Amino acid sequence: MKNIFAKVRFMAVLIGIIAAFMIFLCTRPSREKQIVAFVEENKLQLTDIAQNMMDGDLSKKNIQKG
Repeated sequence: MKNIFAKVRFMAVLIGIIAAFMIFLCTRPSREKQIVAFVEENKLQLTDIAQNMMDGDLSKKNIQKG
């Protein structure tokens, strides 16, 4: 009799852990959404960095030509 209760308790704990993990996976924001939010927040900063990188590349090319 004791053995049956131990098995039932083990299964209940296991199901509880799996359910908690599934809820965690479903409720957390996906990685893609986090990246989109980050880009939206830092759009001006990112465009400035990109522009600086492009300007840097152009100036390096001009130096190499000269």
